Amino acid sequence: MMLLQSQLLCWSGVQVEGIAVNKGLVVEEPGRRFEKVYKEHLWESYNKYSHEDTEILIEVQPKYVEVWDTSDDGYAFQLFIDFENKTVEPKIMTKNNFFLKNPIDFLCIRV
Repeated sequence: MMLLQSQLLCWSGVQVEGIAVNKGLVVEEPGRRFEKVYKEHLWESYNKYSHEDTEILIEVQPKYVEVWDTSDDGYAFQLFIDFENKTVEPKIMTKNNFFLKNPIDFLCIRV
């Protein structure tokens, strides 16, 4: 079993940092829980990949996540999610790339 710690994933505006554990082959997971749920909800993907003897299962414990995205109105924003301190810090930018003074109000209006 391999333990990895640090930046685990950076894709499509999302960066995840934390701890990842290689749990081994999907088909060798005790109880095959992941395989059963994957097969039930995503049959097409399961049928293509999960039964292969090269597919591994990675357990992720996120510690910190940073998300970059844009609102429907074209405003860029970032979310900083700290799992250890149980905090979420939004940073909202105007169309001129200046952070708004009170991003919480902006988020509450958008929700």
